Amino acid sequence: MQSVFRRKGLVDLVMLFFSKAGGVLVGVVFLPLYSKLLGVDQFSVLVVILSIQALLLMLDFGMATIVGRELAMESEPIEKINTYFSSIAFLTLIYMVVTFLFISAHGFFDYLNEITIGNFLLAITLFFTSVLQNTITTALISIQKYKLASAIQAVAVLIKAICTLLVLKYVTSSVNGFLIVHCSLGILHVLILHRVFIGINTFKDCRNRGRITLAGLKKVAMSGRPLFLFGVAGALALQADKLIISHYMSAAEVSAYFFAMTFCMTPLAILGGPIAQYFQPKIVSAVTQIKNEEILHLVKYFVFAMIGVILSISIFLLFFRDDILNMWLSSFPFVPLVSKYVAILMPGLAIGALGFIPFVFLTSIQDFNFQARISVLLTMILIFCIFIGSWLNRLDFICVSYAIYHSCSTILSWGRSVMLRQVRRYTVYAASLAIGPVLLFLIICLFLLK
Repeated sequence: MQSVFRRKGLVDLVMLFFSKAGGVLVGVVFLPLYSKLLGVDQFSVLVVILSIQALLLMLDFGMATIVGRELAMESEPIEKINTYFSSIAFLTLIYMVVTFLFISAHGFFDYLNEITIGNFLLAITLFFTSVLQNTITTALISIQKYKLASAIQAVAVLIKAICTLLVLKYVTSSVNGFLIVHCSLGILHVLILHRVFIGINTFKDCRNRGRITLAGLKKVAMSGRPLFLFGVAGALALQADKLIISHYMSAAEVSAYFFAMTFCMTPLAILGGPIAQYFQPKIVSAVTQIKNEEILHLVKYFVFAMIGVILSISIFLLFFRDDILNMWLSSFPFVPLVSKYVAILMPGLAIGALGFIPFVFLTSIQDFNFQARISVLLTMILIFCIFIGSWLNRLDFICVSYAIYHSCSTILSWGRSVMLRQVRRYTVYAASLAIGPVLLFLIICLFLLK
């Protein structure tokens, strides 16, 4: 059997890494420039808009996951393209309804009058195009067009960043200037992605046969319902902590916590996400065809890639955390506090990142309801712990709660995969490969944190 990591596969994976890391680096480089040009007040508004944008990418009603799974399956091209069109139409309908409700309610409620219809339309267009970009990019990755999807994404992010900087510097230093650029280029980005997708050879003969039907919309809506709950729970877990903590604690403590969380999560997301994106379509396709030997082959490389990257980078960051933090936060007076929180968070978040493995297995057999239920339950417990920690003024307790939350999510997902007959063999095999390195990782963490 040919290796998963032959030359073409390595190039595909590197492109996924480049696309993910490029987006983060562009943000790191350009956001400070935007802040300087906009000023404190306007930049704070932009931060809120970007936070909502990130939140809505998680609350896409599961369309990216549904499209990703359905297109990765070995089915007829007409079925794939119908799923694609139905998902895009469903998202369009949702945003049209939201826009209609806002315009209808505008003028009846005083607090809505503070937002002009023009500003709302710009913001909703930004959110809508971002969700569509994510969904269509996922569709391209699911049919294993890795280099194409990554290249379009990387170039688009860079062009948007540069054009926005030029507009803010030479045309208008305002949030509206930012929104106009991103909306205009966002629409162009969506059109390019859509044209590339339907122009792929697999779909050329049936792209005009794709029909949007009520049955198709109902199908994707019902499939997306548990995934929406899953997204809501995930969004609360990632965002609610900052709102609660800031109400009870000082700005310095909140900043230290924010830096620690960013230090731990950003590298894991940049590295773990692309690996899962690369292997998920391959594993889903193999599982739906019940190609046992191919699945075991893919699982072996998937587990080794996740463990090798996630655990090694986590150990590196733990060991050199003081040096890295001192360079990164040279002007921040509470670096030792950040280091303390990193030491608590990192082991649990690393185990949490390994949850990508059972997530791919569960997604391959559409076991979405379990993921939604367990995510909601764990999030409720986590938010309760955040309230307790904030009330007691114990950020270390909140960090421990987060570490346990992510670890429990992975363990429970893995346990669920073992219980399901369709993927039990592959899950047990994956666990047999992972258990040794994970135990060694935990022992090393204990040694480093003494």
